[in-house]
Amino acid sequence: MILDSFLILNYFFLCLGLFKFTRSLEHLNMDRNPLQQLSLDTFSGIESSLRNISFQSCSLTSNSLPSFSRLINLERFKLQSNLLTEIKPENMFSSMLQLIAIDLQRNQLTQIPSEFPSSLRELELGNNRLTTLPFNNQTFEKLSQLITL
Repeated sequence: MILDSFLILNYFFLCLGLFKFTRSLEHLNMDRNPLQQLSLDTFSGIESSLRNISFQSCSLTSNSLPSFSRLINLERFKLQSNLLTEIKPENMFSSMLQLIAIDLQRNQLTQIPSEFPSSLRELELGNNRLTTLPFNNQTFEKLSQLITL
């Protein structure tokens, strides 16, 4: 049996090496788990296989975001209802060339990056603290696939 989806409930931290033997994992749902900070090696072993990841309502802060930057084949990325105040690194989404949907709703973001992959179709930003958007004509020219903002 090939494990392609994984749902974890009520974990406070993710053990290092947890995904070492699940290299074919494509979908990871960690919604509503009060997680502590994620490390850079949290997703070791599944960096290339993950397509969809959801960490909604996990109390994640911006300090955990670098752990996601190695997930280069993500298509859907849900970080709704966390404690994010900024996206760092600034170019976090640039290497995710397959990314079609990002959900950052219900966080505390005051700004967002200006660069996103051209594959992006959905960018959900509602209920944050944004005062300006770093978009201009060139941004939208690069995001010609975007249908939801």
